[in-house]
Amino acid sequence: MHDLPLVADGSLALRTASTAPANAGPRVAVPGVDTGPRVAVAAPGVGAGPPVAAPGVGTGPPVAAPGVGTGPPVAAPGVGTGPRVAVAVPGVGAGPPVAVAVPGVDAAPLAVPSVGGGRLLCVAAVTPRKGQDLLVAALERDLADLDWSCTFVGAVRTPVSHAGGNIRFTGPKAGAELDAAYADADLFVLPSRAETYGMVVTEALARGLPVLATDVGGVSEALGLAPDGTRPGLLIPPDDPAALAAALRRWLTDPPLRERWRASAEGRRGGLPTWTETARRIAAVLDA
Repeated sequence: MHDLPLVADGSLALRTASTAPANAGPRVAVPGVDTGPRVAVAAPGVGAGPPVAAPGVGTGPPVAAPGVGTGPPVAAPGVGTGPRVAVAVPGVGAGPPVAVAVPGVDAAPLAVPSVGGGRLLCVAAVTPRKGQDLLVAALERDLADLDWSCTFVGAVRTPVSHAGGNIRFTGPKAGAELDAAYADADLFVLPSRAETYGMVVTEALARGLPVLATDVGGVSEALGLAPDGTRPGLLIPPDDPAALAAALRRWLTDPPLRERWRASAEGRRGGLPTWTETARRIAAVLDA
């Protein structure tokens, strides 16, 4: 099997054996592109930010493995509108052979919920695109009467002012420290104004955490549905502080709702794809 590059959402990093944390901020790295199969990985939905795409996909400057562009471009249908990773193989001519590999997630233990459900977690580089300013405003302006704490994990590129001690910006975390942040949470919140796939959503679901997120990019597919058809959380419109505050108030004041979302998140957890499945899918395409 090839040592295959994979896409880590949030950091937009191509990786092999280890995952670059999505909260570390944007970076693009192409390891070993001169020694392995030449593959361009197009991250869908990147039209809202700096594009990362195979030549001919999207309108911004391409980021691709060397040698891509020597033949006719191969466009992945639905890139920009869906949450998949499109692998474009150069030199295949004008035909459409395009394979789709859904990003995987590592298995993780279930988080143990607190009684009040007030431990909120957001994992993303702190930038206007990720919407942490909206979450801070909703919490401090509209939910000051309730009991909650919110931890923001991620590189602070655009600081967000806050008054209370129940809001913490920790900077980036990885490995055991990031695992501990997920384990100490009740609800994962992602108030992004734009997203690609939202791999932090599946990382939260892998721990049985319900997710409150904005309905942008591929987040809805990352969140998905439990086997019984219920959604393991809630999707709200982007850039809507009132909707965000209302959803958080429901979560914090409605114990039966918390139980339903947790049960749905645990159901969704069992159907998440693994990185092994993603790698096998890409390897099968390259070996075909």
